[in-house]
Amino acid sequence: MAAGGVSIAEAAQLAGVSVSRIREYRRRGSLAPADGSRQGVTLSSLKRLIAEREASRRSRARRAKPKLRLVVDNT
Repeated sequence: MAAGGVSIAEAAQLAGVSVSRIREYRRRGSLAPADGSRQGVTLSSLKRLIAEREASRRSRARRAKPKLRLVVDNT
C-alpha cells in the first residue's frame, strides 16, 4: 500500500469496526480511496472518520440521563 494509505482490512482494524462497515463508508464517500488503489483508503480520511466517531460517542454519553426506578412489591 502507498505511504499515504492503508488497506480496507487494516483500516477496519484501526477503526475497530468490521471490514464491511469500512467498505460502506468508502462507498458513501466518508473515506477517500488511496491513490491508485481499489482496496485502500487514505490515512487522513481514516483519521477524520475515527475522530468524528469519537466526538459523536462523547456527545451521546453527555446527553444520557441516568434514570432511577423504584419498584415496590406489596405482596
